[in-house]
Amino acid sequence: MTDSTFQSVAEEVSAFEENCISAEMVAVCRQKTPAERLQIGCGMWRAARKLVEAGVRREHRDWSDDEVNREIASRLSHGLV
Repeated sequence: MTDSTFQSVAEEVSAFEENCISAEMVAVCRQKTPAERLQIGCGMWRAARKLVEAGVRREHRDWSDDEVNREIASRLSHGLV
């Protein structure tokens, strides 16, 4: 990861924290174990992937599973894949 990419990701995380996470949610997350936080994050990732997949399949009904999966990977990686 380049310094500029790292900086961009850090800025996105900071903006997310400032605009999307309430103080109450921060308190709840801090009470979770690292394993519980990882489990929550993985669940959120799976949910996001399903939403992106549904959108790609709706937009490109004629695409194969491989084409759909490549597009999902591209979108979730911000075009890095």
